[in-house]
Amino acid sequence: ITEYAYRKETGGLGGIIGGLGFEKGSSTASVVIDVRLYDASTGEIYDSQKAEGTCKSTSQQIGFEKGDIKFHSEKFQNSPLGQASREAITKAVYFVCKQMDSRPWEGRVADVVDDENNQKELYLTVGTKQGIKIGDEFDVFSAGRTLIDPDNPDRVIGKTKGKYRGKCKVTQVEANLAVAVPTSGDGFAPKDVIQIGRA
Repeated sequence: ITEYAYRKETGGLGGIIGGLGFEKGSSTASVVIDVRLYDASTGEIYDSQKAEGTCKSTSQQIGFEKGDIKFHSEKFQNSPLGQASREAITKAVYFVCKQMDSRPWEGRVADVVDDENNQKELYLTVGTKQGIKIGDEFDVFSAGRTLIDPDNPDRVIGKTKGKYRGKCKVTQVEANLAVAVPTSGDGFAPKDVIQIGRA
C-alpha cells in the first residue's frame, strides 16, 4: 500500500428533547496499492499497475444522554477505509490473474553438461514443486532480449522471440531441479528458455 487517505465530516444537533440528539456526516476513504510483477527467472519487472479503491459513505446516529446514561445507535467510523482497501485489493488480484493468464509458462536451463557417455544433459530450474515429472517434454529456445518501455524504464513490455533450439525430455527430477536430455536440435546453452507445446 503506497497511499491512503481518510476524511470525515460531521454535523448535528443535540439536546433537543431531554438529551436526545441527532447527528449525521460523511466519510471518504481512498487506498492505492502499487502492484509489480517480476519474472522469477530474471528478477526483472515485466509489468506494473496502480490499483485504487475509494469509498464514500454517509451515516447518521441518534444519541441519548441523561446524567450518567449514554446510548448511541451506530458508530461513525464504521468501514469506509476497509471498503476502499477491499476494492483496491480486488483490482490488484484481478490485474495479477489477467497478466498470468496472458503469459506462457516458462522455465530456464541452468546449465548444460556432458554425461559419462559424452551426451548432453540440461539442468532445468524447475522440479516437482512446479509439477514437473519424469517423461515431461519441452521445447527449448534461446533467451530473447528484454524490451523496456522507453517512457517507463521500470516496466518491461516483453521480449524478442528467441531462436528455437530443439526439444528435451526429463529423465530425473527433484524438488526444485530437473535433468533433461535433448531429443532433437542442438546448440543448447545456459539461460535458454523451456516452454510447453510452442513448436
